[in-house]
Amino acid sequence: MTSLIAVLGAIAFYLISYMYASRAKHPYSPTLAAALIFVTVFATVTGVVFSLIVWALSALNVTSGGSPGEFVALLLLAGASGFFGARWQLKKPPLRSPDLQELRSITDVSTVTAHQAAAISGESHWRNKNGRET
Repeated sequence: MTSLIAVLGAIAFYLISYMYASRAKHPYSPTLAAALIFVTVFATVTGVVFSLIVWALSALNVTSGGSPGEFVALLLLAGASGFFGARWQLKKPPLRSPDLQELRSITDVSTVTAHQAAAISGESHWRNKNGRET
């Protein structure tokens, strides 16, 4: 019964992560890759932070089990650090951006974005959210 709950929880976590990653990813990142990166970084950072906190508590000779509230706070701290680390990694642009030759081969001009048009024309400047060149 416990393993069934764990499997269902993992499936729910992957589905929620996929839905979140599809909205929060960088525009050039594929959705599945972004979701897998999010899950991997989340699990890694959460595990490392949890292990470091438990190691620090044991090094300080804090041997009492503590209350359930303290354990929940520990899990929330580790989970929040994992979430923000994974979110930061998710927002980064992919290492392989669209090829310049691939952009030049676009025949339908109506689908070309401003960034693609700048890359096609050879301009190297970008505009930020306020419309200023960077």
